[in-house]
Amino acid sequence: IYQVSLADILGKEEFSSINFNFKSLKIFNNECFTKFHGLTLTRDKICSLIKKWHTLIEVEVNFKTKDGYFLKLFLIAQSKKPKNMKSKTVYINSSQKRALRRRITDIIIKEGINMDIKDFIHRIYSLKIYEKIEINCSKIFPIHQVNIRKIKVVENSTL
Repeated sequence: IYQVSLADILGKEEFSSINFNFKSLKIFNNECFTKFHGLTLTRDKICSLIKKWHTLIEVEVNFKTKDGYFLKLFLIAQSKKPKNMKSKTVYINSSQKRALRRRITDIIIKEGINMDIKDFIHRIYSLKIYEKIEINCSKIFPIHQVNIRKIKVVENSTL
């Protein structure tokens, strides 16, 4: 298994906290054929997301992509202070947390089922899925700093 930073792939420094894992399938004539095996967020990025006086929301989603990959996705988000709020703390009620988790799960599943693995990964690092989650969840409670902490490939595609 090889681990490669997204910043090395794209040449953009802002993606240095995202690491891709690739599994080697075969080596032929100095070429290594690989398959997507997972994605992780670096420890320093995860630690930078944790703040005092805010609620951290963690979501676990299982879904199958269009091309047959069964993925387990771990997402992390943080509560955001509404404009009209005057208190120092920005805590979320447990019922709001459940509603946010449900909404995030629905968004991820709706996006993931209709795409193959290549399009889904492209959508992740283009940050469009994070914006969609923030906008849809702001009706329940405003959140920000939405990040996918880890993606595990539970079952590979048979294609």
